[in-house]
Amino acid sequence: MNERKKIVLAKHLIGKGGWVSLYGFNTEGGRREILARNNGHFKAAKCLVLYVDKNVWEKLRAENSSGLPTFLRRLKAIGLSNFQVFLLAVDRPLTYSDSLDLAGLTANHQLELSGGVADAVDKDAIATGVRETYEEYGCTAADVAMTAPLVAEGAHVAYDAGGQVEIYSISVAVVTQKPSPPRREGTIPDKCVLVPLLEAEEFLMEQGRQGILLEGLALTALSHLGLALHGGWNSLR
Repeated sequence: MNERKKIVLAKHLIGKGGWVSLYGFNTEGGRREILARNNGHFKAAKCLVLYVDKNVWEKLRAENSSGLPTFLRRLKAIGLSNFQVFLLAVDRPLTYSDSLDLAGLTANHQLELSGGVADAVDKDAIATGVRETYEEYGCTAADVAMTAPLVAEGAHVAYDAGGQVEIYSISVAVVTQKPSPPRREGTIPDKCVLVPLLEAEEFLMEQGRQGILLEGLALTALSHLGLALHGGWNSLR
């Protein structure tokens, strides 16, 4: 019997919810637990949404492009100082603690990017990310001026110290309409924010220092965009 089969036979259900189940099993290194999704295959996408005033955008008359190099050239041509990053504020009940002081949390909401699970009708990661942008940012297709892939489809992002792996992709979109997020799926509209692009990473870190939960993918997306704007690692070698 191979090691994989031994683990499958040894695990037992500790707790089960509508979204995830917690399993426990013994290994040579001691007792281990795994958090597993109940719906099997899980593939999703996030979208880093950049807002720019419509009048500023129309001065350039930039066309849409699905390629990241062209997208980055458009951002630079308009000027990075003209863009703001949209951060979604979402209530996360699983983050509640018996002692918020002990946990270091000052609020039970998380700042994150728009995103969601890929549907069968979505042909690529951009389609998923932009679809969620319509719903969570509060805009229409006419408001989305330009999109591009930022993190390739199939990038694996580990959560819970590797106990749970989700397959994510990240796209980036320029929107020319100010956000009007609806109150849905835990979204807290009055806590959603627009932050200047050049200050967004530091803003997120400061919110984290103040006890606000941060989505790791939001920081990942900002880091990727920053590297890409500076030519990426290839230009630095």
